[in-house]
Amino acid sequence: MQNIVSKVSNEIIITFEPLGLVVRDREPYRKEAFAEQAKTLQTLARDPWPLFVPGSAVGKSRAKAEIWSQPDAFKKEQQGMIAAVDALASSAQAGDMKDIRAKYATLANTCKSCHDSFRSAPR
Repeated sequence: MQNIVSKVSNEIIITFEPLGLVVRDREPYRKEAFAEQAKTLQTLARDPWPLFVPGSAVGKSRAKAEIWSQPDAFKKEQQGMIAAVDALASSAQAGDMKDIRAKYATLANTCKSCHDSFRSAPR
């Protein structure tokens, strides 16, 4: 199970990081390419959650027990991430870089919030 979670997480990171390079002006902004990348991220953002079933934190898992002991809080983080990625994808379609930057920052903060609460430090 952990390999599947790692694979899904890596796919999300591989999709998210190039958007950040554009947002931080380290790569050129190309509206169609950015919007397509955001749409891919929108799809991927829904993939990891069903993988966090009781008993799945084995091996090298960084999942904290709080995922299962605080399911409502974990669900709230999930919903926040999905809402943030949906907002980024919508903003990417419109092409307003100021709004895209704001939506990207919101999404990055939702990722950090969940990881701070529900992911342990690397071992």
